[in-house]
Amino acid sequence: MKTKPLNIFRYLGISMATIQINLKIPEKMYGLARSYSKEKGYRSMQELLLDCLRRRIYTDEAHEFVMLAQAEKMREVWDNDYDDAWEKA
Repeated sequence: MKTKPLNIFRYLGISMATIQINLKIPEKMYGLARSYSKEKGYRSMQELLLDCLRRRIYTDEAHEFVMLAQAEKMREVWDNDYDDAWEKA
């Protein structure tokens, strides 16, 4: 089953300024990427590469956000337990 990647910018109606880059990759990698893009239903190599970058960038950012939120919650719990311990002493 072919899946289409979600174009989050089109979905949300966001327009972004673009910049063009040139990318050199090994021939073998290009062949594999081209086959993969056709197999998964990407319209172009550019679409595949943008999807890969988005997934990597936004996934890492989301992971960091979750980790920070968990650390903050752990600090709050520790602080509350510490304060409770002093009040009981």
